[in-house]
Amino acid sequence: MLAAPVCPTCRPAVDRRPPPAPSTPPALNGTVALFLAGLLGAAAATAWTVLRPPPADNDAQLLSDAFETLTLVGTAAERYRSAQGRWPGTIDDLVPSQLTAVPPDPFGGAPLRLARDPLRPEGLVLYSVGPDRVDQGGRPRMAIDGAGDLVYPLD
Repeated sequence: MLAAPVCPTCRPAVDRRPPPAPSTPPALNGTVALFLAGLLGAAAATAWTVLRPPPADNDAQLLSDAFETLTLVGTAAERYRSAQGRWPGTIDDLVPSQLTAVPPDPFGGAPLRLARDPLRPEGLVLYSVGPDRVDQGGRPRMAIDGAGDLVYPLD
């Protein structure tokens, strides 16, 4: 007879062995895949996970920080639009009503950027220059060669 799995909360009452050591945070692929799944759907998240070139070890944390920062500023832009009825004209419009300061881009330290979407001129994008550290004007990062920016589209 197979034993039923025990949830981590109940384990101390069932198992007297010491708890396992804390694990490392989930891999960056999972974080990025979840971000893209919410934005673009499961197909885009799968493509990102499978096709993207692996980042250098020191860039993995910066990628995570960049996506977190873009999400924070993107949420502030959404709140600004709800309050003002329009998107911010510049990223500085978010200060002080939504943010205390514009957070720096983890790749290089300059402030994050807000620009017209190069793929949809009627749209806007928040973006970080990304691991290649070259400003592509908000052009999304290509999965094949890694060129481009990390973008957060505003619709």
